Amino acid sequence: RRSTPPMHTSPFTGSAKRASKRPSVVFPDPGGPQSFGVNDVAVLPGGKILVAGTFTSIGDQGRNGLARLNTNGALDTVFIPQLPQYSYIEALAVQTNGGILVGGYYPTLSRLKPDGSPDPEFSVGTGFTDSRSGAYASVRAIVIQPSDGRILVGGSFTHYNGSPAASLARLNTNGSLDGRFDSGRLAPDGGAAVLALSVDDQSRLMVGGNFNAIGDVPRPGLGRLLGGTDSNVQFG
Repeated sequence: RRSTPPMHTSPFTGSAKRASKRPSVVFPDPGGPQSFGVNDVAVLPGGKILVAGTFTSIGDQGRNGLARLNTNGALDTVFIPQLPQYSYIEALAVQTNGGILVGGYYPTLSRLKPDGSPDPEFSVGTGFTDSRSGAYASVRAIVIQPSDGRILVGGSFTHYNGSPAASLARLNTNGSLDGRFDSGRLAPDGGAAVLALSVDDQSRLMVGGNFNAIGDVPRPGLGRLLGGTDSNVQFG
């Protein structure tokens, strides 16, 4: 049974809120994300910082779940990402061409151009969905394979654009599902979810989250997939 997160007082609004799995971040100038907190951070070439989360503003500037900061923590006012109001972002990753991938509860997955505008060449269709009763799909981790740029996505979901994908999927660079990747190793029943992903220097994929096995191999909460950049993915 999952314990109830403790209550805490937001340093930004003074209101009592549930503590998230990652702490809110306070920046020296102009004050930090308002309401809720930051769930992921990426440092860009040159030192600017992307922050993603559930916030609605930085200081007095509206920002829907994604913002770019200068190296001193001040808001980069030139970067205004075009995301839906009340975006709930849990994960982000930056591609070598500067494309920004964001995922969470809403939207489940999207790609922005370096200037923050939507990338029309990246299509997710219906995106990630969850067919389990009472469940909401969410993306919790995104990593990019360094060898070919394909995108590994983990979270809590059963389908991607109508195709089966059990909490782990690999996408091509245009957003289409890579059918060569066996994403059926994590059973979609129960509360299976992928919360963390990382690719090592041997192209092995580390997977962490809420699960008891990968395929038929017991792996409570942590496992490794071999050949993560190949079409034949094996567990080891």
